[in-house]
Amino acid sequence: MGIRKLLIIASMLFYSLGFALTATAAVKVPRVCETQSVDCFVLNLGNDVYAFHWKGNRLYYKRKNASSLKINGRTVNSSDSPVQSTALNWRLDNGIFSLSSDKINLKIDFKRDRLLKVNGKTLGNLDYAFQKIGDAAKSELAKQAKLQAQQKQDNLLKSSFGRLDDIQKKQIQVILGNEGHYKSNVDGLWGNGTLLAIKAFIRNYATAMGPTISEPVNPNDADRIFQLILNFQAERAKRVEAIKQREAKEKRRAEAERKKREEAALEKARIAEEKRKTREENIKLAQEDLDKKIAIAQEKTKSDVSSNHGFRNLIPGMNREDVRKECGSRLPASSLCYGIENIRFKGDYKTTTIFSAKYGDQIRDRTIYTLRLLELDLGPITNSWSLSSNDPNDGDILNTARRALGKYNLEYEYTQRDLELYNEGEKNRLIVVYEGGKVALIIKRIKKDYSSENRLFIEYRDAETGKSFFEQNAPKRASSSDF
Repeated sequence: MGIRKLLIIASMLFYSLGFALTATAAVKVPRVCETQSVDCFVLNLGNDVYAFHWKGNRLYYKRKNASSLKINGRTVNSSDSPVQSTALNWRLDNGIFSLSSDKINLKIDFKRDRLLKVNGKTLGNLDYAFQKIGDAAKSELAKQAKLQAQQKQDNLLKSSFGRLDDIQKKQIQVILGNEGHYKSNVDGLWGNGTLLAIKAFIRNYATAMGPTISEPVNPNDADRIFQLILNFQAERAKRVEAIKQREAKEKRRAEAERKKREEAALEKARIAEEKRKTREENIKLAQEDLDKKIAIAQEKTKSDVSSNHGFRNLIPGMNREDVRKECGSRLPASSLCYGIENIRFKGDYKTTTIFSAKYGDQIRDRTIYTLRLLELDLGPITNSWSLSSNDPNDGDILNTARRALGKYNLEYEYTQRDLELYNEGEKNRLIVVYEGGKVALIIKRIKKDYSSENRLFIEYRDAETGKSFFEQNAPKRASSSDF
């Protein structure tokens, strides 16, 4: 079995192979060294056992029992030797943990998997559990460094305090007492109470004065701290006064800003009110102008209605609301009116938008709907009625309508040839036009699913729509001279 493997096994046994203390032991071994621990490294080496209490800077060692011992060739019994101790120095440098004494020297190289050397001889590698010793040594070094740095700072403060005269020393204690840091007698002597009070002053300086101060790293720093203490009350008074002045200045600035904001708000409100009044005035002017134009349009509507023709009070040119008042509806397709059951009414409207003049950014408008076409569906022309006759004196519905419209000025009507073409399906409607297109009697062929029927309509139009209708439907026939 190799040395490394033996050493690892031995290391695992260290926990049970500690010191077997006896009542006659010359030296008291610390409890932490009775078994293997982070603070005490126990090593069994032959008949010797060593306990390296590195935190306590002591080495404890003894020779273990021997089952037999030969002296001059004679076997005799031996007893345990007493525990002894000696000074132990330790250090951790570049990952190597060194334990030095006048009895035995030991090194553990944590960079090389805890390689163990005793008195310069390599014994092998310790188990990973021993890594905790290296971590503990690092922590201990950090604590020692911190304590050393703190002690250095304390010594700097003590030396600087010693350079003060007696009056200054007492003044410092009085000032620290007034600040609640110093609780002892004002005697001008250096002690733990004075030291703790100075440290409290350093910690709380920023609260009172703003900037922070740190514990000294050189004599000049320490002297400066005591000067700050001696000048503290005067400097604080200056600081308080400066704060008051800044607060007063800030108050004046804030007041000026407040007044400025108030003035700006008042000016903004004034401008807004001025704009509101201007807007309301422009709205009023635009509405007045619109009302005038609407009144003119209404007068024109009255004039148009008076020059148009219609059925009772339903006359093209009237506005849509008047139609609704007259018939109870706006005359969608197949509407009833006046309680008449054998006529279906339909209204078609012209849309006219009237705009006011523009006043500022305000303009008003209104859309007027006027009746441009009134259609009366008189129903189908039955076979008993004579479609072939063009005599107004016949008694059927067609000629009855012709007689009713006889009061209007006839412009043109369908001819016998038109009737023949209609009967042959070459034409879809027959037209009789009166009053420049304002009144028309129309026969239409309405197709159904598998048949068709002839229906009779009377249409009333306004002047503009009637003119267009008249021109579009005026007969364009060849004369004898064309041949």
